[in-house]
Amino acid sequence: MISLYDALLSEVTDDICKRVLSILLEAPGQNYSRSILAFRVYGGTAGENLAASTKDRKVRIAVQKLREAGFPVLSTSQESGYWFSTSDTEISKRAAKLIEQGNKTAAIGRALFGSLSKARSIREAYQTGQPVTQARLL
Repeated sequence: MISLYDALLSEVTDDICKRVLSILLEAPGQNYSRSILAFRVYGGTAGENLAASTKDRKVRIAVQKLREAGFPVLSTSQESGYWFSTSDTEISKRAAKLIEQGNKTAAIGRALFGSLSKARSIREAYQTGQPVTQARLL
């Protein structure tokens, strides 16, 4: 009989993702910093600047892929690191927060599209030598 652990790992084909998931599943709820994950996935030496290497980026990509595949790998902006959550409440709250952030980001994107006319006006004013003052921007 296949264990739940093995069943979860079998859903992941990317080797780095599989290693990251395996580490996170060792202790669901335990927070692992990216540098610890990178060290555990790739090895290395104490004090190595993992943030300056591609290892850190590869761990971030692996976490993203796991999330996109439906694994509840959570993080917050209040502290660094990732953890595998088994809490329905925690997962739901984080999902709602991400959706809210996405909506805010989409609103900013729409506002940027709306700013094109302001940018054109300022560009044209500079090109024609007209003074651009704060009053003209309003």
